Amino acid sequence: MGIILWAQLANNNHNIALGGFYLRLPFFSKRKQEQKKEEFSPSDLAQRQVEQKTKLRSSAKDNAEALQELMGKDNADFTTRELTIPTTPSVEAQLCFCETMIDATALNKQILEPLLLSVREIALRELPGKSVAEKIGRNLLLAGKLQNFQFKDEVLSAALGGQVVLFLEGSEIAMGVELRKIPERAIVEPQSETVLRGPREGFTECLSDNKSLLRVRIKSGKLRFDSFRIGRISENEGAVIYLEGIANPKLIREIKRRIKSLDVDMVADSSVLEKLIEDHPLLVFPTTLFTERPDLVEFALTEGRVGVMLENSPACLIAPANFFDFFKTAEDNYIRWPYTSFIRSIRLLAGLVSIWAPATYIAITTFHREMLPTALALSIAGARENVPFPAFIEAFSMELILELVLEAGVRLPSPIGQSIGIVGAVVLGQAAVSAQIVSPFLVIVVAITSLSSFVVPLFVAERGVRLLRFPLMILGATMGLYGIMAGMAAIAAVQTAMTSFGQPYFAPLAPFWPRTLTDIIFNPPIWMANKRPKWLRPGNRRRQDFVVRDWAQDGENPDGEVDLSGE
Repeated sequence: MGIILWAQLANNNHNIALGGFYLRLPFFSKRKQEQKKEEFSPSDLAQRQVEQKTKLRSSAKDNAEALQELMGKDNADFTTRELTIPTTPSVEAQLCFCETMIDATALNKQILEPLLLSVREIALRELPGKSVAEKIGRNLLLAGKLQNFQFKDEVLSAALGGQVVLFLEGSEIAMGVELRKIPERAIVEPQSETVLRGPREGFTECLSDNKSLLRVRIKSGKLRFDSFRIGRISENEGAVIYLEGIANPKLIREIKRRIKSLDVDMVADSSVLEKLIEDHPLLVFPTTLFTERPDLVEFALTEGRVGVMLENSPACLIAPANFFDFFKTAEDNYIRWPYTSFIRSIRLLAGLVSIWAPATYIAITTFHREMLPTALALSIAGARENVPFPAFIEAFSMELILELVLEAGVRLPSPIGQSIGIVGAVVLGQAAVSAQIVSPFLVIVVAITSLSSFVVPLFVAERGVRLLRFPLMILGATMGLYGIMAGMAAIAAVQTAMTSFGQPYFAPLAPFWPRTLTDIIFNPPIWMANKRPKWLRPGNRRRQDFVVRDWAQDGENPDGEVDLSGE
């Protein structure tokens, strides 16, 4: 067993990441070898696939009983109904569905009424179609979306997905009619991504609604939704979203490969899927963006990124992502570029302050008092004269109390949570200073640290920033500013070695691309953003023409003066 410093962070199942170090555990290899011995042989796997792909029989009653057995004989919400379609000749049929997931009104109008009331004295031989199923599906059913199934597992997935399954006597093909009706949340603005200027709509837990929100925004035939199912038990439906010709084909294949290789019981939310497919699951830095705003997904797709959405999840994963993407907000696309550039630099500075502010306070008050002006040093010393704890214990305990207050405010209802925040931030801080447990300067440092951490737009990155300040505080208490600089260098080294689906995480600084450095802080005007980010390696880098404002170049008034007199 040894500690190995890796220059390039690689996700190896035999290693455990400790910051920039990896701990190699040999017994993991033995365990993995034992698991390989327990895997199915090729013949067993083939037999398993055959069992899952069992074809339907020609008997409608046998198919319905088989589906009932798969669903459970005592399953209360699963319904099987026998039908006799009064055509000439008559056709026996079985209707199977989960009554809690379908629209009963649509069932009566689109299936029962056409098959039982409107087909009398109709001869099947006169209807166009080769088989009985084709004749009835093409000519008698009024459903808009009709699917045919040949295997039992397909029928089971369709019934569990909210489809009405129709078995016909003498046919080995089952028909599925989409009549799903489940409670859905209204389209509202996401609470965690509010904007003052911009759209007010957000994704819901319905995948079809989320697709429609993107289709409305991107009216292009290049928009692709590649469907998949994940989870042996849940079989949650999802979609990989991209723009063909713009997104890198290697990136698309890599995301699909990672999703397809997963063997889990269930994936309840996109956040769970993020943990399963990200490059560095043991590190605190997120490598995948997520959003509930369709407009942000639109911007991401047009840049060459790929989105992943799941049924029952309102968030869309966006990959790849780099470190600087977590300091951008939705409003950056809608406000004027000078203010965007200014506020983005403030966010980056706030992220740094939130990491090293408490550690710097500990280091200066403990080891480097000579760095402070005399008046300030005497003021701090006077404020800490009656404090019984060293600076490290003082700062560490206050940061832990702050984390407790924040966690309590999140878990409680909104009115109570706000009250807890006020009590924890104001009353508790003032009481601690009055009791001379902490110094007033530390309260100021903790308040600045807390405000700076909340400036980071995405809370997943903000939580990682909050977590990093504790090891830096330990380094500041043991080695002073030298320890803080060593810790920051280690963090930078880890980030430069990280990747997001094969793309550099710290681009365009590492690797260094000077022409795209402006995208870190400065947000250029939209009419100057002619190319897509180079580090994404899109299939087509050209976003728009180099001259977008043709009216200002070729018009009669190149200075922008417009004659409104009408003469």
